Amino acid sequence: MENKDSIKNKLLDYGVKAVLLGGAVYGLHALYQQYQKDHTEQQVEQKPEVGQAMALYSAMNPSGMEWMRKFDGTNTEAVFATANEISDLNKVMAAYKQLYNSSLLDDLRQELSPDDYTKFLNTLKFSPTNTNKGTDNKPKNNFINGTPLITKLKSNLRRTPQNISHFSLNSNIIKLADAGKLIGFATGKSQFDNGSGTGVGTLFIEIKSIALDTSKPVTFWIAASQLQAISKADYTARKYPFFFVNEKDTLSGIDGYNQRVIAFQSAPVMDEKFKMIGIAAPHQVLGYSIMELNDKKGNEYIKFITNQRKQHWVNKKFVKVI
Repeated sequence: MENKDSIKNKLLDYGVKAVLLGGAVYGLHALYQQYQKDHTEQQVEQKPEVGQAMALYSAMNPSGMEWMRKFDGTNTEAVFATANEISDLNKVMAAYKQLYNSSLLDDLRQELSPDDYTKFLNTLKFSPTNTNKGTDNKPKNNFINGTPLITKLKSNLRRTPQNISHFSLNSNIIKLADAGKLIGFATGKSQFDNGSGTGVGTLFIEIKSIALDTSKPVTFWIAASQLQAISKADYTARKYPFFFVNEKDTLSGIDGYNQRVIAFQSAPVMDEKFKMIGIAAPHQVLGYSIMELNDKKGNEYIKFITNQRKQHWVNKKFVKVI
């Protein structure tokens, strides 16, 4: 019969082996997770959902240090800007899981206020680029290209899809149209504005019309809640009074006005004399592209117009035009 010391030594030996085996298993699991993360990160250029997952994580952890996550806050503007670019939420969620072994939506719920989380979901829901909403409740959009639109309420016509007050010095309001006016025809474009004071944002519809002063095609934006889509038969039969705008009041007529300039990293912004006047934050929408310039030294610049109709320059390597 084995003595107590012998039994104790065997148990100790088994315990050490068990710890070593457990450590090996844990190490292999950690290595596999790191391999998955590295493999996913390498796909960032080929797969936009990987870059979007990384951008959302970075927005929730701006310092880049995990232990600082509870202290450095969340860049909500970056979250919303990234949400507007997502074309398949399920793919982004899968990439986020591989990269950080965590649930994207759970993390967003913890990091965002209830209103901001609703704005994030609404941005996905109404984004024209999002083919997979991550939900079965897909919105009905009656504002397809060519649909005649009338105002069902008094409606603000805006140069840009942003809910800026008419009291603001930077107001984008062109005119106020009475209810019951034929305002124009839908272009098929829509954009969700998270910066509104409504708590959950505003969906804007782009409208094409004819300018009163030049008879040229023009476009502008109106909140979807103020519009009613009608059939072409009703448009022909009812003969609604048409509401005109002037070309000079819109962004139309500026070459490339419909292409937005968005900074994908910190971007120096310059005035007409190429003197730096500020630095745009990552994911910030700078304005609308007007022209491009090559200085024959390998540098390419984009001239853009802001919502306040100011014109600036930015180096093309810091931005994307969509």
